[in-house]
Order: sequence, then structure tokens, then C-alpha cells
Amino acid sequence: MSDFTRFAAAALLLFLLSPFSMHAQDEQTIAVPSGTLIVEQKSEVDAVGKWTLLRPNHESFHRTDASLSVPDLAPGQYSFFAVPPDGTTAHIDIFLGDDVTYSSDTPQISFEIKDTMTLKLVITYSLTIFGKIGVGSDPIGVPFEMVGPNGMLRQGVTPVEFSPMPIGNYSVTFKPDGCPRPPQQSGVLDHNGRINFMIKIICKNFRPVEQATKPKAVTVELGGKTMVFSDVHPESWFAPYITTIVSRGVMSGYVNADGGFSGRFGPGDPVTIAQLAKIAHTSMKINDNEATAIPLNPLALGKWFAGYFASAEERGWSVFIGGTVDPNRPATRGEVVATLLQVLDIPVKWARGDRFTDVLRKTPYASEIETAAAEGIVSGSSDENGTPTGLFHPTDPIARAEIAKILIIIREKYQVSGDDDK
Repeated sequence: MSDFTRFAAAALLLFLLSPFSMHAQDEQTIAVPSGTLIVEQKSEVDAVGKWTLLRPNHESFHRTDASLSVPDLAPGQYSFFAVPPDGTTAHIDIFLGDDVTYSSDTPQISFEIKDTMTLKLVITYSLTIFGKIGVGSDPIGVPFEMVGPNGMLRQGVTPVEFSPMPIGNYSVTFKPDGCPRPPQQSGVLDHNGRINFMIKIICKNFRPVEQATKPKAVTVELGGKTMVFSDVHPESWFAPYITTIVSRGVMSGYVNADGGFSGRFGPGDPVTIAQLAKIAHTSMKINDNEATAIPLNPLALGKWFAGYFASAEERGWSVFIGGTVDPNRPATRGEVVATLLQVLDIPVKWARGDRFTDVLRKTPYASEIETAAAEGIVSGSSDENGTPTGLFHPTDPIARAEIAKILIIIREKYQVSGDDDK
């Protein structure tokens, strides 16, 4: 072997044993293709789920990001699991470019990553168990903050209707400008249920917040239909009560001759005896078909309220006993109170004649009126400055807006359920 050959061989051996050469060999050994996974969560509510990515080596990757890119993923089989927000179901699509390569109608899926591919995983949450939430005030224009399940946060100005909303615990903090902060209100929303957060502001320094766009009429959704009441202005004191009572299916607006919705609620119109019979049944979810006989009252025969009258007569409701009451005359405030207390089966205390100056012991339905006042269901009239007059006006007609307010108070106080909020 020549000197040159021996020199070349020694130089090659020295290069192979050098740190540079060993580092290059190590780099060649550990360099492997890697892929990328992009995760996106979409939801009908202001909340997303928690998700887990299980790698081929069984290591877990836990996150709550609504959108995240996960790079440097080794080729192999992966599994993805998600915990959907309360009241939702999940659907997963995996895209390779614009094509869907994997799909699942459950919150979990398995897929394979090859070489340097990039996959996009989109999980969509849809509400299947939900209800409605109303936030109102008297007067309107109160800022509020609402906290719900899954970390949901909503802010707004009264009145507001939220639908659909996931079931769970909710709390509302009203923030009236210029007034002390009232206590927080809380409630649990059930499936197909409704929570109505309502507050009355009694504060001389209250400054209502102007809404960006002031609607001229109240809009209510019921049974998939939208009803606009042209005669109910959103700033009126009775707007939140009418909105709530209509959305619960207890009262409705007037209809045209052809049976179609007229666009009117008639807040100032008196409630007739016939309307009272229907309201008493619908508000407490009493089936008028339970009546087994035709009504005794000849004025109810063959009319739309015949079933309600027959049922009221059978149940012994005092206003309807005897079968002689005129269905078309306005119901008095005393008659309305007596009927609703009887429907609720609230024990009535003997009248003392000292709560209202115009309700004496001998006044018709005096005991019912004083009982309702003691229960906080009704109150007397007030003057223009809001000062109580000490009068109840027991024989005056009651307006539809007034009975809507009484019904809301009753249903919240006595936890009446079963609304038609669908």
C-alpha cells in the first residue's frame, strides 16, 4: 500500500469518527415526516367543549381551544374525544383539503395521519335540549350581565329575549345606572322551560340606557311563529308582562274575521267574563274538555267559550255558579282575583276591611282581595307620582295588561309550570 493510500484511509476513518459525522448520522436517524391537525369548534351557544387528542404512543393532549393548530404529529392512528357543552350534541367532520374524509355523529372519532398531510377537524355542536330566557325591567333600559352554563356570558339592556338557550344554571346581575346594585337573581332552565328575570326599579336617580335601535312594537315568538303587537310599545310598563305571558301560551292577541293574527293585544281593553274563563284554564293548564256536561249558562251554549264555562261551573268557581253571568260583560277586579285564587286553591282569610278604603267587609270578594294583597299578588292604585292612594277599585273592569301582570306574579310566586314555550 502506498503512502497516499494509507493517508487517504486514515483521513476517511478520522472523518467517520468525528463529532460532525456522528451528528449528521443522528440527524438522519431522527428526521421523520410529520403531519398537522387543525381543530375548530363551532357552536350555537357562546360555549365550546373540552377535547382530547390521543396520540399513537397513547399520550394524551387536552385542550379547550375553539381553534388550534397542532403541528409535528408523527404518522399513525389518532383518536379524538370531545365533551360537548350542556344540552348539545356533536357532529365531527375531518377535511383533507376541501374533501371530507371522516365523519361522526358522536363526539369521538379515529383517523390516520400519513407523512406530511394536514387534516382539519371541525366539531359542530347543536342544541337539542334547550329553553328560553327573558330579562326585563320596569321601567326598561337597565343594563345587565347574565352568566350561564359552560362559562357563558351575555350582556345587554332590558328587555331582551334569548332563545334557544342551553339548560342549566343562570344568574343575572342588573346594573341600573344611578342606583344601588340589586341582589343577583338566579334560576335553573329546564328542557322546553323558561326563566323570566324581572326587576322593578324604584329609584329616583335611575337613568335608563338608550337602546341603539328602539323598536316601535313588541315582538313575541310562540310555536315557531313571530307575532308583532303594534299596540304594545316596548317602553310601556306592561310590555315585559305581555311579552312573557304571550310567549308562555297563556294569553294571545286578537284574531281577524278569518282567524288570522290581527297584530293587536289590546292592553287597555277590559277582560270579559268569557276571556276570564279561558285565561283561568290556560294559565293553570286545566283542560276544558274535562267538563262532562254542556254549560248551564244559556248565553254560553254553542260559543267558543262553552267548554270553559261548563268546566268552571263543574268546578264550582264562584263567579260562574248559577249559570247566569253575562259572558260578554267586563270582569271586575274582584271577580278576577277571586277566580284566580280559587283556581290556585289558595286559602282565603276573612276580610277585616282595613287594607283598602274602598274594600269593606261587605264588599263582594273582600276576603279574596285582602288575601291576594297579603300574598303580594295585587296592590292598590297609585297616583301620578307613584304614591299609593289606598284604593283598590274592586268593581272596576280590569285591563288585559293588568291581568297579564297578575298572572306573571302568580306563576312566579307559586312556581306554576308547563308553559307552551315551544
